[in-house]
Amino acid sequence: SGQCYLSAMIGGRSGNRGLCAPPCRLPFDSGGSAHALSLRDLSLVEEIAGLSKAGVRSLKIEGRLKRPEYVAAAVHACVQSRAGERPDMDALRAVFSRGGFTKGYYMGRRGDAMFGTRQKEDVTAARPVLKELTRLYDRERQSVPVDFSLEIKAASPVRLEATDGFYKAAEAGAVPETARSAPITPERARALLEKTGGTPFKVRAVDCAIEEGLAFPASGLNALRRETLGTLTRERGRARPHTFKKMENMPGKDARLDKDPAVRVRVQSAAQLSPEMVRSASAVIVPVFELDRIGADLKTEMLPKLFVELPRVFFGFSEPLDAALKAAAAFGVTHAVAGNPGAVHRARAHGLNVHGDFGLNIANTLSLEALQGMGLIDATLSFELGLGQAKNTGGAIPTGIIAYGYIPLMIFRNNPAGTEGRAQGALTDRLGNKFRYGNIGDCTELYNMTPLYLADKKDDLRGFDFITLYFTHESADQCRGIMAAYRDGRASDQPKTRGLYYRKVL
Repeated sequence: SGQCYLSAMIGGRSGNRGLCAPPCRLPFDSGGSAHALSLRDLSLVEEIAGLSKAGVRSLKIEGRLKRPEYVAAAVHACVQSRAGERPDMDALRAVFSRGGFTKGYYMGRRGDAMFGTRQKEDVTAARPVLKELTRLYDRERQSVPVDFSLEIKAASPVRLEATDGFYKAAEAGAVPETARSAPITPERARALLEKTGGTPFKVRAVDCAIEEGLAFPASGLNALRRETLGTLTRERGRARPHTFKKMENMPGKDARLDKDPAVRVRVQSAAQLSPEMVRSASAVIVPVFELDRIGADLKTEMLPKLFVELPRVFFGFSEPLDAALKAAAAFGVTHAVAGNPGAVHRARAHGLNVHGDFGLNIANTLSLEALQGMGLIDATLSFELGLGQAKNTGGAIPTGIIAYGYIPLMIFRNNPAGTEGRAQGALTDRLGNKFRYGNIGDCTELYNMTPLYLADKKDDLRGFDFITLYFTHESADQCRGIMAAYRDGRASDQPKTRGLYYRKVL
């Protein structure tokens, strides 16, 4: 969660801001699958009894932009399974699926069977079940407390007000008549108002102000109740614009535009390192599991500026990670780069100074200050910020940005090749663009099709404390050449992108 930048980078719509496109449902050909980023929906409906025995006490049903019938079918299936009944998976599959569901992660069976996309058969299968599923929510569960206030006075229209504690609604009825036999009483009025079946409301309190000797028909009060609750329902569902309070004194950073940033390098593998890079860089960032692959002489030379990088996500190898961090600290490493809050705590537990990575998604000064409170000594800001926004984001600790690299777009447990374990390769989108992917930790990471390149934008980079050249699959010679280009401020005639630094991201 929070580690997908595909929609932002290729379409300017950030998933981290709730506006994912989602492009992963489009064709991305891996050679084995035409939709190698599109996973089937996870369904553990049939495993609820086992989950309960394992100690699970709450379940989440998730569905983005799904129709009401899907919600009804999913809730109904979960309720059935929880009660020990056989859930109606056929109806759930019919109303929406991408060629079925998957239990891959839960069962530990990753592979191409987890991928799926919407087919014509999936769409047409929904039609026969929609009417039946609608009946599941025809009579809504009464779960919203409502308070009534009824006023019946001579020569005035009867008035009924309802509130759920936040929203209010009021309606007026006819003028009451003088009672000839049985006048309306608070007890009779309360009994009629409590008939809220078929609505989401359950009556909590009824306050009656009724003058004596007046008559009002039951049909009139029933109609008034229905009208008032109808108005309240519409009021609850009405879209309202969010109001934001502008912070006039929002803390910011005074960027020194005459200051050139220090240049850090980040490598994916030890094979990309060279003595020239080590000597030229202010810091060298190496994945912690790559540390043992660096030659002893070079590792000793780079020790004063060596940062070990923790995986942004890690599954089931906490012990090897702790062992690698312990070994790094024993060798003399004193700095670590962390891309999630858990990694921050883990690095600090090993006595390392912690530098925040882009995966923390730092997009404003308040976030930076909060993470500083967790122990960060500096931080790489989100590459979803514009350059102006990034320069104005800061506080007591230094900040920088990624200024070169094939930007990581997605990180996933089930690799696009549809095979167990780690994989390397490339995906081709519907326009013929190729996106490489490779291993990171025990996961797979997808990279942008062209590199971010800002070597010829040296003036725009002034004001940051540091920039990072983020190397992934470049050769050692390419890494040296790119470092030289940034030192000299050279333009590039190769395909490149300026990322999101000069674009408006939604």
